[in-house]
Amino acid sequence: MKRLNIAVTGLNATNNPAPGLNIMRSIRKEQPPGTRLIGLTFDTLATGAYESSLLDEVYIVPYPAEGEDALLSRLVEINKAARLDVIIPSIDAEVNLYSSLKTELRKLGIHMLIPDRAKVQFRSKQSLYDFCKRNNFDTPRTRIVYEFSDIEHDKTIGYPSVLKGSFTDAHKVDTLEEASIFFDRLTKEWGLPLVWQQFILGEEYDVVALADEKSNVIGKVVMKKFALTEKGKAWSAVTIGDKNILDMADAAIKALGWAGPLEVELIKEASSGTLYVLEINPRFPTWIYLAVEAGQNLPLAAVNLALGKKVKPFHSYELGKLFVRSMGENICDFNALCNLTVRGNLIYHNYKKRRNNP
Repeated sequence: MKRLNIAVTGLNATNNPAPGLNIMRSIRKEQPPGTRLIGLTFDTLATGAYESSLLDEVYIVPYPAEGEDALLSRLVEINKAARLDVIIPSIDAEVNLYSSLKTELRKLGIHMLIPDRAKVQFRSKQSLYDFCKRNNFDTPRTRIVYEFSDIEHDKTIGYPSVLKGSFTDAHKVDTLEEASIFFDRLTKEWGLPLVWQQFILGEEYDVVALADEKSNVIGKVVMKKFALTEKGKAWSAVTIGDKNILDMADAAIKALGWAGPLEVELIKEASSGTLYVLEINPRFPTWIYLAVEAGQNLPLAAVNLALGKKVKPFHSYELGKLFVRSMGENICDFNALCNLTVRGNLIYHNYKKRRNNP
């Protein structure tokens, strides 16, 4: 049987964790024999790069800001060494690039389940408000801001409000002074434009869904958030059944003509019960392993769909499955960091062999 080489991006596991590690945990749970998991990261200090019990190899790739040509050139090099079969991008800023490179990567024998770039753009934070209005989804009042004066002179959003980076990160602001502080912080980290959004008080929910190349829904799981980090990320949550949210996921996939994983973040307004769409993310969420434990291994299904295999849709999942996130440390030899920094890769089976036989 041919060995299956699966690459996943997004290896950071900080208090604002990327999904990559839990995507790989999901695949490991039910992996075909001989599966090799390969991490792709642009940060040598990405915490997940040192999860030797989970990863077989790690490679450095360019930062998303370096563009498509730099990424393609590096992937060509990596593919010569690792013979990639499937890539699952899991960071918003990378999804645009991989979507644009879909045809070129397919020529190299690398498969992905990912929509065209135009469809990725339809649900971006900058375009979400217009998309929701066109498709009759409730969403908070939103303005795209290019300079701080856009916030100073605006009369439509008000306070409290939420200021968001173009790809990630969000902060609740209660005054113009707070808006100034977070505007500067987000601009330095993510650049412009930023997204300024009406604050909605209520309970937060997420739904993860997976669609095939024809936008048929393969699976979907809803969770309710119990505890949030200061960046609004779920720290604990439980699976629930909510037909309105499940139907909304179906409608979003149909309206987008989507293929691949999708996360819809929602809030149910306390005063009215109205469901508002906060974000639509073009990837698996960090909490994806909760869906796996509830009975839907969507990352493994995505791998099989990318390879052109038939996958039966999931029709149910277990309710009342709880997750609580925890933090931990990885202990490894300093040589691991040196190899990743100097050579641009870390081959764990070779590294372990050298370490045990100096």
